[in-house]
Parts: sequence; structure tokens; C-alpha cells
Amino acid sequence: MLSQKTLQLLRKYLDGYLKLENEIENKREQLAHNLYFEPYTIFCRLDYKKILHIDINDLKVYFLDNNIIDCEDDLQFIIRKIDIDKDQYISFSEFSRYILPHRDQDLNSLANSRQSYQLLDNKLPSLVEKQLIEVFLAEIELNKRMLQQMQQLKAQPDWDKITAWESVNSGRRWDQKGLQQYFDESKIQYNFKDIENFIYRNSKERDYRINYSDFLYLVFAHEDNNVNYKFFTPQKNQKLISDKKSNLLPKTNFRTNESTNLKSDKFNKHLQSQSHHNQIQNHDDIEVSEFKINEYEDQNILQQLLNKLKIQNQLKGHFLKQLFLQIDENKKGFITLDDLMNYFENILHTPKQIEELIKLVKILDKNKDGIISEKEFCEQIVRHVYIQQF
Repeated sequence: MLSQKTLQLLRKYLDGYLKLENEIENKREQLAHNLYFEPYTIFCRLDYKKILHIDINDLKVYFLDNNIIDCEDDLQFIIRKIDIDKDQYISFSEFSRYILPHRDQDLNSLANSRQSYQLLDNKLPSLVEKQLIEVFLAEIELNKRMLQQMQQLKAQPDWDKITAWESVNSGRRWDQKGLQQYFDESKIQYNFKDIENFIYRNSKERDYRINYSDFLYLVFAHEDNNVNYKFFTPQKNQKLISDKKSNLLPKTNFRTNESTNLKSDKFNKHLQSQSHHNQIQNHDDIEVSEFKINEYEDQNILQQLLNKLKIQNQLKGHFLKQLFLQIDENKKGFITLDDLMNYFENILHTPKQIEELIKLVKILDKNKDGIISEKEFCEQIVRHVYIQQF
């Protein structure tokens, strides 16, 4: 049993964490309200090596570009926070989940549906750049303040992480109901959305519950010797990164007019019609058209998948489940952009441009959370085939 002083420090720690996560979410929402914010475009801005992954060196360069003197410990904390599969690299799926707001689902859907656009000299519009760095700085502020409080907590002679876990909730998971009850008993002010966001941001298994492993991360994430996060590059990951760099880099150039980024015909025609003015376009005035799914025109990539697998006449539940499990090669229970990329390259042997696969993800990802569940996968494919009948 923890002493009253230790319990009070633990309540203070969780209360502070909840409030700081809420402040970061406010920054995300400010960024998402910007019409020029689009997750994949932001991802490309940070991915300096253009290998479809972000690492700590990319963040270092980004901070230097914005004249911010970084501390490597802070950057490692950001990487660890976003890196769900703990391989030291941030994939687009992981980054999209992190940067999109969760508390306001309408805003999440709006921001996620925007069309990606070409970057000039690998620079974002200045306001987007400013708001993005504010999100990262808020994350660093959380790290510093929580580190100080956690040091006070661990200095208590009766501190014990297992007892601390059980003092909040004796169950195997911290869910919405359990945390609400704890905060009520502790007289901590909160609202429903804040607790939901806290769980979403700190549940590494994406199950909307915080397990004991997640709790250990909250406690030890600030330490380099964190046993719950091995900060190294697995050998298989090194090969994967090398393959992606050699195979995918020549196909897409995000720095020149040869970029294959998603851009609508309307946008291209608009640029051509404006060329006679001979004006240098201000980077803050980039026109970004909304990306909306057109069931009859924009599902070609999904149709190619169906044609390749020859399943139009075999749409049975067990068959789609087998297909889902085949694409989900790591057996995570969901499909990401990386899974589809590997499937087209390694199984179908028909590699696709990253923009086509992002469009496919947006079609299949009904909940707009950056991942595709088995239910979403089956429902969206059946819906697509139904539409094609008319």
C-alpha cells in the first residue's frame, strides 16, 4: 500500500499528464483547421531521405531548419511516443495517427480527406510550418514537466510501480470507465473527451485501453535505459529500409515538378490558366482542393486489386478474411499503408506508386484513423463491388 504522499504525487502526475495531452491536442486541432494541412504532405516534409520513414535524424534536421536548438533526449521521446511498433522508425501510418486530431472526429475526417500537394524546396506554407513545430514543442514540454514530477514520485521510499498500477485500477486494463472512476474519487477535473484522448494517445495496441506495458512506458519513457523500449534498429528493419530506399525513391520526386503527388485535374488546369500572369506564387497561397472519394472514378486502384485477385465472384466472408490475413503479414489485427505496399510488391509483384496506395487506404479506412480493420476491409470491398453493378 502506497503512502498518502505517494498517492498524492501519483494523482498529480496523472492529472498533469492529462492536461498536457489536452494542450497538445489543442495544438493539433489548430493545425488541422489550416486548409493547407494534409498528413502525407507533412510526412514528406519530414522524410528528408525520401524512404517513407522518419527517424531521429530527420527530426534533428527539421528542428535545425526552424532554428530550434534541440536536445537529443527530447527528440528520442518524440520518436518513442509516435513509434508504436518500436522499431525506431516512424511510418506514415504511425505519423498520421499521431498528428491528426482525435478529440474532434469531424475535424479529423476533414483534415484526412484533403489532397496532398507538391512542396517547393521541401518547405511547407509558413503558417503550417509554425503550427507543426508548436505541436512538437508542446510534446517536448510534456516530456520535461513529466520527467520532473516522475523523479519526485520515484524518490518516495515506498514507490512501487505494480502497487501504483493497482492503486489506479486493479484490472488488467485502464479503460474509459475505470479512469473516470479514479479521477472522480481523486477529485480531478476532467471531461469525457480528454480522458478518451489520453487513452488513445498512450495505448500502443490501439485498443482504447492502457495496459500495464503502456503504463510502464508512461513511467519510464523519459529514461534512456527504459526496458520497455529498446532503442535500436532490428536487422530485418535495416534491410526493409534499404529496399524501400532503392526501389521506391526513383519513382517519386517530391522536390520537383516530376512529383506524382495527388493533384486533381482541376488544380492542374487552374495553374495553367494562371501562368500568363507571370507571377511568383507565394508559398502561403497554395491552392489545395479537397480530396473526396468518387465511387465511379477514384477506385481504380481497388478495382485493380480485385481484378488481380479475381475475387469478384467469390465474395464470401471466409475468403475476404483470408485475404485480410494475407495482407496483414505481421498479424497485428489491422492493415496499414506499409502492409499494402509490401503486399503489392512482394506478393502481387506489381509495385504501385505511394499516392495510389494512399488513395486505396483512404477508400478502405472507413473510420479515418489511419488503419484498416478486418470489418472495414470486408465492408468497403463488398460496397465497392455493389456499386460497380450499377
